[in-house]
Order: sequence, then structure tokens, then C-alpha cells
Amino acid sequence: MDEIEIEHLNRLARIRSLLDITPDTHITLVGDVMLDRFVTGETDTLATTAPAPALRVIRTNQSPGASAHIVQSLNGFGTNTRFHSAVGNDEPGKCILNILDQSGINTDRILEIIDHTTLVKTRYFASRGGLLDRKQMLLQTDEGGKIPLNDDDSSTILQSAISDLQGAGALIISDYDNGVVSDEVASSLIEAANSSNIHTIIDPKLSSLRKANNADIALFEMRGIELIMKRQLLTSLEETRKHLFHTYGWKAMLVIGGVHGTQLYLDNGDYEHHQCRVINPIQQLGLHDAAATALAHALVCGASLTDAACLAHAACEVILGAETSREFVSKDVLANWLDEVKWQFQISNR
Repeated sequence: MDEIEIEHLNRLARIRSLLDITPDTHITLVGDVMLDRFVTGETDTLATTAPAPALRVIRTNQSPGASAHIVQSLNGFGTNTRFHSAVGNDEPGKCILNILDQSGINTDRILEIIDHTTLVKTRYFASRGGLLDRKQMLLQTDEGGKIPLNDDDSSTILQSAISDLQGAGALIISDYDNGVVSDEVASSLIEAANSSNIHTIIDPKLSSLRKANNADIALFEMRGIELIMKRQLLTSLEETRKHLFHTYGWKAMLVIGGVHGTQLYLDNGDYEHHQCRVINPIQQLGLHDAAATALAHALVCGASLTDAACLAHAACEVILGAETSREFVSKDVLANWLDEVKWQFQISNR
């Protein structure tokens, strides 16, 4: 192997070793949570009343979604995470809290709000009879949620999260535009984290990028950057990236491309691209949450930003190869995946 291949092998070994570390510091996570439901079945006929498939339901799964993916993954990594969010005082909200409690995740910092409803996303998947490994999503429905928190509840989350920044190694802000992450909450948290030299990672919505001002790392999809380029009448993707760095003061931007891999851009102009190594991608729900998880864990373990981005890429690959409703990262599966990647790389470069 040449020097480049040896360095790549060494990097794989470094990021694999991160999964054996229990960080000394905790992570403060602030974000929206929802209940994800997955209805899977077979469809061989059309409904009698409309040109729509008739779904015969075989099974239904549900799990906490959005930023709950991150706290579940970090909990499985052995990383101490202090999770701040809000749910409605309804059946989906209680279901979320119950599942997290059963997983050993502290839910004391999740507000139960009486006059709120919890967002429930239901996705319907179907295949032809006997071909369940080739299922497709037919429909997604959203119910409840999408109501901003009142000033008192928002202030409660903000003050609690700022208190938990003391001694933290990283701050993750996961914004699904469901009310928890207001402009004031985001800006105040990032300012407080920056003043204490705490890593800040944010997954912002395109409609509210101002929330991400001065964060260390912003997560994006390539199509999001393309939309910004069109909205701002910019001439190229490179010009758009420069515009984003200049406007929002980020140190890095991780662009998540699914089967097209991930790209890390630094404010000094450096760039890295990681190609997708998954042969048969299955789904992509939870890619951003997986990336945020791996980034934060790696950084609080003392990894460089480039190594952290490499681990984030591997976490995204695990999601791409996972079954639907398994959209948060398992430490053991990620470790096995990295062992396999390392082995295949050594074999192919003998």
C-alpha cells in the first residue's frame, strides 16, 4: 500500500477506536421530538372506490423520532446526554416518554405540555405479496404538533439547557421546526456554548438558517444547498458554500448526500469527500441524526473534526443499510460495519 492508503487505514482504525471510549464530559442536546409510526403490509389490488392501492396491514411499529434518535444512539454509545425537549400531554407523548424511560434515558428535562399535541408521523410501506424485501413507501401522514411553545415553556427549556452546558463537551441543536428550537433558544445556546469553548453542532431548517449563526458545524443535504443557490441567485455551488460560511460564521459544514456520500467543508477552504460504500441501500430516514450523533461523540472523545466527519459518514452508511423503523445508530452495528470496511480495504489493497 502507498502512503495515502496507509493513512486511510490508520484513520479507519482511529475512528473505530472511538467507539471503545466513554467520554468524561456530557453532551447537551436540545431539539424537537415526535413519534414515528411505520405501517407495513402487502398490496395486490386497488381499492374499489378509487384508483389507490388497498393495503393489507401486516405489522405496525412505532418509535421516538427526530432528536430522540440522537439521544437513543448516544445512550447506546455510553455517552452521558442531557436531553431537553417537549411533548404534549397526550397518548403519543406518553408513549415517547415510556419508550425512552425503558431504554434507560433520563426524561426529566422533557416538558409535558397540557395544551400541546405531539407530532406523529405515520409512514405506510407496501410490497407485492411474497416480496416484502422490495417494499416502497405509499404515503406519509402528519398529525398534531407544529405549534410554537409559549414564552414560559421556551424559557424553561432554555434556562435548563444553559445550566447543563456547564461541564459539557458538546451542544447539539436538532431543529425539526416543531416549536422547541426558537430563534432565541438557538442563539442564546450557541452564544453560551461558544463562550465556554464547547463544540456546537446544529441541524437547521432552510427556512430558519439564522438560528445557526456562529455554530461550529452545520448539517445539510446537497439539495438544500442547491435550493439556497437558486433562492440567492448565486452562480455555483462553490459560491453558495462561501456565501453560507460568510453569512453565518460557521467553522465547518457537513453535507449529507446519502448514496452520494458525505462532504466536509471547512471555513479555510479545505474539503473532504467520502464515497458511499453501501452496496444495496435500503432507506435514508435518520441520516442527519446519525451524523450529529457520531460527530458529537467523536468530538467529545478528542477526535479531530476530519476524523469526526469520517465517523459521521460511517454512521450514515449504517442508516442506509438498516431496515425501516431502525433509523437510529447502534454502536455495535457501527463497530461491525467499520471492522468490515477496514477488512475489505486491506483485502483489496494487498
